[in-house]
Amino acid sequence: MRSITRQELSHERLGDSFQESLSDYDTGRRVEVLVRAFLSENIVRERVALDVGCGLGFFSAALQQRGAIVSACDIGPSLVERTGKLAGCPAQVADRWNYRNTLPGKVLT
Repeated sequence: MRSITRQELSHERLGDSFQESLSDYDTGRRVEVLVRAFLSENIVRERVALDVGCGLGFFSAALQQRGAIVSACDIGPSLVERTGKLAGCPAQVADRWNYRNTLPGKVLT
């Protein structure tokens, strides 16, 4: 994997304060609009979705709840760990160019 800069890991370095600084309303609304409003269960169910830059895992969890087969990646190890716990999906430390797909199936595009 390429060398990750300190600046790129800013969310990783913030740790718990990153999540605490988020607005529950704003985060919930983004998930509602981007996942629930545009991606019906019929579109998502049993399709493979890759969440690149998964952050804290809110989108991965929402897709998983709608029946998608989710795999997530981020460059921050603690963010990947949080996403895996929240969404219950495979998550790996990687950027888009170093991601290894381990999930078979139709890719959600």
